Amino acid sequence: MSDRLVTLVNPNRIHPGITPYALDILTTSLEQAGYDVEVVDLTFRRDAWKDALTDYFSDRRPLLIGVTIRNTDTIYPQEQKVFLGAHKEIIEEIRRLADAPIVAGGVGFSSMPVAATDYLGVDYGVKGPGEIVRRKHGDAGSPLHDLRLWIYSQPAPFDDELAELLAQAGCAGVNVAPDHVREDLLNGWKVTQRGTRYYGYDDLVNVVELTRKHGMLCMIEVLLGMPGETIDTLRECIDRTMELDVTVVGFTLGLRIFPYSPLGMQCAALSGGDKAVPGVQSNTATRPIILRTAEQCSTPLEYERQFMFEEGGSFRPLYYFSPELPEDRRPSRDPTAVAEHPELHVGPHRRVRLSAGDAAHRARPDPARQQLCRQPLPDEPRGARLQGRLLVTVARA
Repeated sequence: MSDRLVTLVNPNRIHPGITPYALDILTTSLEQAGYDVEVVDLTFRRDAWKDALTDYFSDRRPLLIGVTIRNTDTIYPQEQKVFLGAHKEIIEEIRRLADAPIVAGGVGFSSMPVAATDYLGVDYGVKGPGEIVRRKHGDAGSPLHDLRLWIYSQPAPFDDELAELLAQAGCAGVNVAPDHVREDLLNGWKVTQRGTRYYGYDDLVNVVELTRKHGMLCMIEVLLGMPGETIDTLRECIDRTMELDVTVVGFTLGLRIFPYSPLGMQCAALSGGDKAVPGVQSNTATRPIILRTAEQCSTPLEYERQFMFEEGGSFRPLYYFSPELPEDRRPSRDPTAVAEHPELHVGPHRRVRLSAGDAAHRARPDPARQQLCRQPLPDEPRGARLQGRLLVTVARA
């Protein structure tokens, strides 16, 4: 048995499975540094993950164990499912079976590294990106030449050279996230330290054209409900993105609030430790949501925890829905009730039906849980281009 063995664990048990690409990158880097690396992927052993870990560690004593935390939760406001509890259970079982130090990392972990380290009870945490880009060249017999992958991308920077390299590397499609199409909303959303935006609508159009030029599919994912969103800006965003020649357009109503995102810091400043902020919501809140800024908190742990946990320790992930959007006027006492908004006519050939639950953006506690669901229109054709799993359905008029 090697005394330089590093074990990397993917604790994700959610289906459909997401390829643990970061672990592949880490494996390559560690092997180049002279370590032996093995990956334990629990995605397809989700019903027998304890048996999988017991079998693996029965005859292995790794030097170090790494666990990737890709997501702390689904981030979808309509589901609000937290993964940290399941990840903690896996880490505790690993701790029982092995003596090696445990290191956690990943994009989800990095969104709240101090709070995640504290909750998961790991020995070390790695904050920040750990991935690199490799071009697929060389041995024609390499299994990488059979790899067909999708990549996530922002609209900029993205040029013809990058699109060509992606196509050469076997990229089947690009999932691009422009967030929105309205200039005024984007101005207050993602900006540089100098106050300029990273990208705009023209950059999105450029990505769509380049993916088509190089034979790749393209998916657009849009965030609705950011600060300043109204029913008119929502209608415009749906109409303009649906006009683009892409494979799929997906919409999410509501935004996950993370500690160090501009939205998270803004909400903490508005709350100031003594008042609820209109638009901030959590399905599991049992009391008004009051946030403190990092300066008002005694430690980074205290600051980060308030975005995921209530004071008693139960999960309470935070989300934001623009209070300028309409809500159903009918009171609801049914946690599963669905309230309908009128259909939105967003173009000469499309109409969209939005469904939202009672008091989606209220900050005060309410027993009724906000719900959003997909409700097909009567004449909706099969294979509609809009991804309806989150918010809306589209029908050809």
